[in-house]
Parts: sequence; C-alpha cells; structure tokens
Amino acid sequence: MNDFVTPIAYGYPSFEMREESDRAEIVLGGCSIRDEAPDYRCTECQFEWQKGKKKLGQYVDVD
Repeated sequence: MNDFVTPIAYGYPSFEMREESDRAEIVLGGCSIRDEAPDYRCTECQFEWQKGKKKLGQYVDVD
C-alpha cells in the first residue's frame, strides 16, 4: 500500500483504535458493518473501495 491508502475499521472504537486513527493508521468507519462497506480510503482524494472492487468505489465527503 502507498502512503495515502488507509484501511477502514468498523465497530465501536476501542482506545487503541482511536489512537491508530489519530496517527492516521486507520480510518474509523462507524459502528454499523454492511456487506457493501468499503475496506480502504485514499486520504488524498477521499476515494473508498472494497478489496478487489476498486472500480466500484466512490468518492466521499469528509467533514
């Protein structure tokens, strides 16, 4: 992976997950886990996709 591709973690964030998010090692994806939920996000352009399905990904608005 390159410097801009970050895994997305789901579920109620633990203390460790919050620290990893603060260090930009993961992106917190929320508590709800859906089958179609993305696995990765490009932190440069905000494109999200599932593993093996990059062509089906989408850009997201990040607050």
